[in-house]
Amino acid sequence: MTQPGSKGCIIGGKTLARTEIVVNCLGSDANVPTQARVGRINCKTKLEEQLQVEYKNCLKNCEKLQQVLASFASSEQKPSITDVGRKVKATLLSYEQKAERIKVIQARLNVRKQTGSDAMVTVKGMIYPNVCIGIDGASFNNRARKGGCSMVREGTDVVSR
Repeated sequence: MTQPGSKGCIIGGKTLARTEIVVNCLGSDANVPTQARVGRINCKTKLEEQLQVEYKNCLKNCEKLQQVLASFASSEQKPSITDVGRKVKATLLSYEQKAERIKVIQARLNVRKQTGSDAMVTVKGMIYPNVCIGIDGASFNNRARKGGCSMVREGTDVVSR
């Protein structure tokens, strides 16, 4: 957008790019809502929520099964309960393993979220108010006129360089 002869402005709407957006100006004095997003778009929010719900369910089920096993241990009818006790123990082990697998997946998703990429938004002229810049799922809402800069993601924040 910064080729000779072009105005190179993005005013209003949504602009998406994989690695970089380079413009002369972003937004306008009229406060038109403008979004510029680069990098990986975070579509994993729903998956993270489902994993959290499933993890909590596993923990609840483990707690209930441990209570059942404790009641078997205090019961006086041990010979008739042994087969049921083995099944309860196997189910408990299954839930514990599932909870561990969920934790591993959550950790991988978290690492992906924290790792940055080379994605950036470069504005050579002016960034106007009411502009939202998103980089790899992190976002920055510009509230005031700002001179040209390059915006990158550091950790979970979008910062200017």
